[in-house]
Amino acid sequence: MLRRPRKTPHNGTSPSTGFTHAPEPRLVGADIFWNRSLRLVLETVDRRRNPRQLKGVLTPSALEVVARLYTSDFSARKLGGAAVHRTHLQAVSESTAEVCATYTRGTQTFAVAGRIDHTDETGWTVTALHVV
Repeated sequence: MLRRPRKTPHNGTSPSTGFTHAPEPRLVGADIFWNRSLRLVLETVDRRRNPRQLKGVLTPSALEVVARLYTSDFSARKLGGAAVHRTHLQAVSESTAEVCATYTRGTQTFAVAGRIDHTDETGWTVTALHVV
């Protein structure tokens, strides 16, 4: 079956300029905070940093998760040092974001998920953390 020629030229491009999203004013520093705090957490899990150094970054419950990994015989640690691969941030509100990341140890890939909140008193804080 033969195709009919198009009635209008179309080269595959759209005249639309696309959607541009300006981040919420408070979320501007969230991605930077998440990247830095993730690296601090992974350094702690690798026993290159003491968990007490994360007191200003993590809530007590999130700090307890990291402290347990620090003191336990975390089997993935034997694969080598952790290297951050990708990080993601999804705004929940103007002061809260859900975050996740992947990191590698040797040839294995692992994941981290959590939640960060912003308050005027403390700034950004990791309030929930799950390390796989």
